[in-house]
Amino acid sequence: MIFLSKGRQPAAGPGDSAGDQELSAAERGRREAIYIYDTMPDYCKSDLVSVRGQQFFCQQWRRVRDKCYNLWMEEIDSDPLMQAHDELKDLVSRCTKRITGSGNHISVAGPCHHEILDSWDRCRNLSSAAASRPEGDVTAGSMASESAVRK
Repeated sequence: MIFLSKGRQPAAGPGDSAGDQELSAAERGRREAIYIYDTMPDYCKSDLVSVRGQQFFCQQWRRVRDKCYNLWMEEIDSDPLMQAHDELKDLVSRCTKRITGSGNHISVAGPCHHEILDSWDRCRNLSSAAASRPEGDVTAGSMASESAVRK
């Protein structure tokens, strides 16, 4: 686990590097969490996710899980889609427990968020029904939304 230090200067924002797409979801989440922490004003700097922020993340993650489930139900015979849903379901459960428990740090929420988004992408890409629909706004695409929730 990475603990965010208060003296860091952000080198670049999340997604600024061309190599970010090659990083693991956990590493992209860590970088984004560090960036959010480093860009917070000093008077409200905290590496903890507020209760309201925790609820926001859990709600978004459950929506993604439910959408993946619905895609699977539309193609009930698809074993890869069933596996993608099971992985996403387990990941949502594990991440929800982590951030609502003692791991309510942005250094935990960031990697979890990106891992869940990657798992959702896998589920959506395996579904032929989702391929025929336009991409909707399933989740907040970035943890930057969390900074507004924290206030």
